[in-house]
Amino acid sequence: MRFTKETGLMQVLKYSSQRLARILTVPVTNGYRKLRRVLNPNGFTTRVMSDVRKGGKDLLTGKPQSLADYLSVGNYYVAKKLVFILAVLAFVLPVLYLKFLHPVIRANFLTVPMVVNSAEMTGYTGKVELLSAESGTVLYRGPLSEGRITGEGKLYDYEGHLVYQGGFLMEQYEGTGQSFWPNGNLQYVGGFSANRYEGRGVLYAEDGTLLYEGDFVNGLYEGEGTLYQNGAVLYQGAFKAGRMEGQGRLYAGDLVVYEGSFSGDAFEGAGREYDPVGGRLIYDGEYAAGKYQGQGKLFDADTGELIYEGGFYNGVYEGEGALYDPATGLPLYQGSFRAGRYDGEGVEYDENTGAVIYRGQFLLGAYHGEGTQYDPATGFVTAAGQYRNGSLAGTEEGTIPEGGGQTGTTTPDGGSQTGTNPGTPEGGGTEPEGAVVYRGPVTADGGVDFSALADMTPGEASGQFSGQPGSWTLSDGGVLVYSDQTEGIGLAIRSDSAGNMVSVDVWNDAPVAGGAQVGMTQAALTAVLGDAASSGQETIGEGRMISISQSNRYFGRLTNLSPESRVTVYTYETDSGTVRAVFAAGTDQCLLLEVLP
Repeated sequence: MRFTKETGLMQVLKYSSQRLARILTVPVTNGYRKLRRVLNPNGFTTRVMSDVRKGGKDLLTGKPQSLADYLSVGNYYVAKKLVFILAVLAFVLPVLYLKFLHPVIRANFLTVPMVVNSAEMTGYTGKVELLSAESGTVLYRGPLSEGRITGEGKLYDYEGHLVYQGGFLMEQYEGTGQSFWPNGNLQYVGGFSANRYEGRGVLYAEDGTLLYEGDFVNGLYEGEGTLYQNGAVLYQGAFKAGRMEGQGRLYAGDLVVYEGSFSGDAFEGAGREYDPVGGRLIYDGEYAAGKYQGQGKLFDADTGELIYEGGFYNGVYEGEGALYDPATGLPLYQGSFRAGRYDGEGVEYDENTGAVIYRGQFLLGAYHGEGTQYDPATGFVTAAGQYRNGSLAGTEEGTIPEGGGQTGTTTPDGGSQTGTNPGTPEGGGTEPEGAVVYRGPVTADGGVDFSALADMTPGEASGQFSGQPGSWTLSDGGVLVYSDQTEGIGLAIRSDSAGNMVSVDVWNDAPVAGGAQVGMTQAALTAVLGDAASSGQETIGEGRMISISQSNRYFGRLTNLSPESRVTVYTYETDSGTVRAVFAAGTDQCLLLEVLP
């Protein structure tokens, strides 16, 4: 090494020590590298295979030439070539099987049992039986993919009941499959996505009864489908988010009771409603929240004749409209309505001839404001002027016949009244045309005394109301329906074919016998009325169907019932009398309360 003036002593010593260390460690480093080559499995295998190939080549080349090419086994000689080949095969074949063939066989043909969530599952691919760690019960039978449940398989509960069979993706139901109730009955068959019903499918009740078939989205009815109740079609049409939405049809037995537009399970938009007994059209028009609203036509269920055409609001006549007598087809009134009553400018007609009997202004069904009355036979003016609550307050000169007064004038409800105060009932007040006003016995809280009505004859009970009822003549009797939601009235008087009282049916939310109401559960009714004295299965019949149809119309209690349907009837004995509660099969909501004579 060449030193310069600038080279210090410490630098010289440092350089010299580094060279000495390299000289001393070279033999050790070279020996370590040689030892690694010798001990390296890959190198060892390579040399062995090289030696085997060389020996095999030497051994297999040519035919045996002497006894040295054979092995002596007793009195037999075996060619060394054959022994070598067999030895190689005995070594190579198991390796090839374990390395390549066995994983394929195991994954596709062998089912390996293992405990669920065990370390053995991690990264495993193949068919398995996943077992409960506690009981050894099979919980899943099917494929794993890298330790995840994926593919076609079967899932069981801890009691061994089949829960689901079909497609899986990472432990979730995916693709097509079938789910089952604990009793083994089919619950659902169709498409799945992320454990939820998706696509086309069929849903069943636990007893095997068909509930729904159609489209699903995110586990809910959505798209086109058919909903069933008690195995019969209840609704057929469009759904959204699990509810009736869009165009569809509602059924009672085999009869269509509504066809048109739905929203949120209620009639909404344009639609047609049909009588559930005879199937006749009873309404054609617009709905909102399940009630008549907008423009529509109302028809008589018995004759099919037009009753009313015009505006509706919240289920009653509102706005401009025309009222007709369904028996004759003659007009009864044409003009403005409010809350179901004549209100505003209008014309009233004689129910027998169709001739004009009043033209002018009304207020809540009574003549009120400027108006003129006419004789229906001659058309002559019989009275004119300002009316107040049905009474003539002033006259126009020359329009009142000699003798004064209004003898023979017609009241707003179509009847005749002698005197000078048409439309004013005994005791004051007014009874407007079309309104249903109750004048009979009342309970302590001022409600309708249904038990007192039930103890009357049908004619006597009907006499407790003003206004004309809806009337049905049936094969087993008749039904008179009184409905005025503004007055809180919603009941039907049922009579048998001999004209005897059958029951007073309450279908609105009026309390009966101290607090029972339609819509309550059986447990709630028992809490109010006490334990039922008896219960049993009955056929609805035509009479009950009329009341149930009314209840559905006003309260949206959609039921797939027909006169032949079976219902459960609970009978209660109360201080007010006997009350029967009617429930549809498979439901726990009272559809009708019947007060017996």
